[in-house]
Amino acid sequence: MKHSSRFFLGACLALALGSPLLRADTTREPDVRTARTDRINIRGQPSTAGEVLGQLNTGDRVTVLEVVRVDKPKAGDATNWLKIALPPTVPVWVHSQFVDTNKMTVSANRLNVRGGPGENFSVVGRVERGEKLKLIRRKDEWLQIAPPMGSFGYVVAEFFTAPAPPPVAVTPPPPVETAPPPVVTPPVAPPATSPPPSVVVVAPPVITNPPTVVTPPAPLPDIIKEEADAKERNLAKIRGYRTPPTGPGTNLVVEVEAAPRRIVTREGMVRYTVHINAPSWYVLEALDTRKVINYLHPASTNIVLGQFRDKRVMVTGEEGLDRRWPNTPVLRIQKPEDIQPVE
Repeated sequence: MKHSSRFFLGACLALALGSPLLRADTTREPDVRTARTDRINIRGQPSTAGEVLGQLNTGDRVTVLEVVRVDKPKAGDATNWLKIALPPTVPVWVHSQFVDTNKMTVSANRLNVRGGPGENFSVVGRVERGEKLKLIRRKDEWLQIAPPMGSFGYVVAEFFTAPAPPPVAVTPPPPVETAPPPVVTPPVAPPATSPPPSVVVVAPPVITNPPTVVTPPAPLPDIIKEEADAKERNLAKIRGYRTPPTGPGTNLVVEVEAAPRRIVTREGMVRYTVHINAPSWYVLEALDTRKVINYLHPASTNIVLGQFRDKRVMVTGEEGLDRRWPNTPVLRIQKPEDIQPVE
């Protein structure tokens, strides 16, 4: 029953404080003011009906928590009040049921601090569980304690000095802009040049040709050698030798420097030959044996042997033997009249 009564009184006080009759001046920053007269009552509410918690005298300084203006004060009551932090000399009260009296700590979650030893007194603060309290004296179930942090009371504002003017904000002079020192750019160092790459002269490889190996000619077979000897004998006869010369180099072409020119006159048939080894297109055949006597070779383009083809002729010219055609002498016709048909 006691708890219900305390809750009801607390609610009534809260409603009274929040009623439209009271309008708080929301001065957020508390200031410190000085009492200008003696015996200024500190009350539990911003009204002369509030219980007196203590008194202040001239020169006492208080910390203003809030400036309260009552819009519709009662007759003879002040309009402007100051909510101040309770001085340490103003005691307050708490119920002992919610205090661990051995440790003097709050045992309830939240405990109201009141202006007197009863629930009909104004709430002038609250303390939380475990908060340490300083006991002054005990009265029945109530404990008189030193005002804890956050305890407050109300005083009439006109008994205190005006709030100190806010300090004039001194605007510092704008900083003098000084030109930054010139930035000295160091000279750009020329790019480092790397030394040219060393040129390695590589000597070309010396190519030495292998010595030529002279392979001696293989010895001729006997049958070839006999044929070559026969040709040399015929050639020697044409050149006027009775016997072929012997000794080294006999198988070479021998210039017949000392041999006289052999001018002969022969009679035969002019035939056309297609032999690929023949030195001429025309040959002179023997009348009786029809064998080739000479290759006919005109010394001039005026001599047309084609007109004597398959005809019997008498032909005069220089007869010689070339080693390319050792079996058949070549008869060289110098002029057109050296070949005449025979009727």
